[in-house]
Amino acid sequence: MNTAHARRLSLHLLSLVLLGVASGLQAEQGTTLIKAAAWVDVASGKVVSPALIVVAGGRITDVNPASPPADAELIELPELTVLPGMI
Repeated sequence: MNTAHARRLSLHLLSLVLLGVASGLQAEQGTTLIKAAAWVDVASGKVVSPALIVVAGGRITDVNPASPPADAELIELPELTVLPGMI
């Protein structure tokens, strides 16, 4: 398997994982903090590191906040790059 194919496959698998996480988060309606190695800012076309994504009520409410919510459930994805728009 070449590198490009492996990267594409990883991206598809990550998308599926995040869809599953998002579904669970929406059902809970609590606040969750997703901490990952990086996130893709599709508006600027850049990969931003690190990634702290706040999800509340099943929706992304903040990305890389100055003060992450202390009471949020933490999901750590230390080796992954996330696509917030896919959640």
